[in-house]
Amino acid sequence: MASALRMPSQGLQLFQVMSLKQGDPIENIILHQGEAKVDIVYMWQENPDVVAIGIQTEERCVVDGSSVGDDEGPGVMFSVGGSDGDMTHVVFPQYIGWTVWSADASKYTIHVCLTRD
Repeated sequence: MASALRMPSQGLQLFQVMSLKQGDPIENIILHQGEAKVDIVYMWQENPDVVAIGIQTEERCVVDGSSVGDDEGPGVMFSVGGSDGDMTHVVFPQYIGWTVWSADASKYTIHVCLTRD
């Protein structure tokens, strides 16, 4: 991991910069495969306390909910037809201990924002 300096209002603070870059694939596990098919899960932006992830799908989807898994990491559930449809559940094991702060669907992409607990 690379180190970088950041200047908050009260002096210098050292923090670790994550190694993933925009567009890099994110490790994910599909706990349940519903109607919605995942093409790729990728990093949008990452810093020590917030991560933005994109989930590219083959169909237009809606977000049905989120999950916090102690063993498998935070996740999102989405479907083609809303909560009445068969949901796909994707989790992010490299972010165990993080929380889904928001998740939203836009055309063929599910946007997920994780925050560190």
